[in-house]
Amino acid sequence: MVGKEEKLKTPTLRMWRVFTTAVEQGSFLRTADVFQTDVAFVSREIGELENCLGEPLLQRSKRGVKPTWAGVQRYKEAIAVIQAFDRVLQSTSKKGVGTELRLAVPASLAELFVQWTARFGSLPASQGLTVMVEQYADTMPVDMIGYDLFVCEDVLPNARVLATALGFVQRGIAVAPDFLKTQSAVRVPEDLQKRPIIAERSGRTLMLGKDESVAIWVEPTMRVNNAGALAAAALAGAGYAVGVPLWQISSLLKTGRLTLVLEDWRIAARPVWLLKHPHTEHNTHIRRLEQYLIECWAQTEGLDAARRTFARRSLTDAH
Repeated sequence: MVGKEEKLKTPTLRMWRVFTTAVEQGSFLRTADVFQTDVAFVSREIGELENCLGEPLLQRSKRGVKPTWAGVQRYKEAIAVIQAFDRVLQSTSKKGVGTELRLAVPASLAELFVQWTARFGSLPASQGLTVMVEQYADTMPVDMIGYDLFVCEDVLPNARVLATALGFVQRGIAVAPDFLKTQSAVRVPEDLQKRPIIAERSGRTLMLGKDESVAIWVEPTMRVNNAGALAAAALAGAGYAVGVPLWQISSLLKTGRLTLVLEDWRIAARPVWLLKHPHTEHNTHIRRLEQYLIECWAQTEGLDAARRTFARRSLTDAH
């Protein structure tokens, strides 16, 4: 029982906001519209709040939701908490305290965005702005409400967002020159399949050549959990690092500590998107950071910028 109690979380301000909005809207669907997300997120936030408090707050039916007796009492308390918090925000804003922007980035790209946002803070046009970069694991969380900008790779979320295509991460196959001296030449992608391979996962990897493409099966002899470890293992002479981001090893390639094999082939890239909520479209601070990140992406070696033909589009969820 003690272990179970220790797992209980403290209710967050976001949980209270979602709960009070659900009471006022009388519907999870309309609440999802308010927060520019989906019903699954609203249901999860309410469920977590009820678990935190240990009591049911809403009665659910086909017609919508309405508060229980406990929910009515908690609603009054939540409104007071939210209003007090909003008053604190207003008072600090009047004192000229700088604006804080929150940026969520996948762990595989966190190093890049930390570097860029550090430079952004030193620009004259961004004085008074603070950017917090928070990284998440490869699986993208559904919750986007707490962030001003959100970076995702490959698949866009099922949420109402404005999506700007940043472009693609160039990935290659790198190896230490000394290790390469002990190996016969790798001329085509299929030659890799009987070599010592370092990779993050098993599976098919699509290789694109000038006139053809081929999918090879990658079964690593050494499996690592991030792109940085790929480069480190290659430097140590453990084998061929498949899928290492070129931006991450650009200096190692220039100094000759690593070299690329199959340079006439490239690994099929996944798109990277920069997301924001539709209601922030005219926020000058967010737009300034967004444009800066787009420019950084286009100017960084090892990254392909997006083509203008698909640089922007709006998404709506299925609800």
